[in-house]
Amino acid sequence: MLDAILADVDLLTTVLTYHVTPGVRDPRNHFKAVARPTLAGPFVYYDFNNGHSRVNQSAVSCTGVRTDNGIVWVIDSVLLPQF
Repeated sequence: MLDAILADVDLLTTVLTYHVTPGVRDPRNHFKAVARPTLAGPFVYYDFNNGHSRVNQSAVSCTGVRTDNGIVWVIDSVLLPQF
C-alpha cells in the first residue's frame, strides 16, 4: 500500500493534507467527539477514548510541538482518508 501511495503524487498529497487541520486546536481538550475539517477536505475526529486523546483512532502521544506555522501533534499511526 505504501508503494502505491508514494507512486501517486495526487494520492500522496491527499494523505499528507489529511493530517493538517486549520486553526489552533488541542486534541487533548475534547472529551466528546468533535469533527475537524482537514486541508484534504474530509474530516478527522478528536475524541477521548480508553484513557487517551485520539485523532480518529490514533492516540496523541505527546504535547504539541510548536513550529513556525502551527503546532504538530504526534500520533501513533498514519491517518488515511476514506476514499
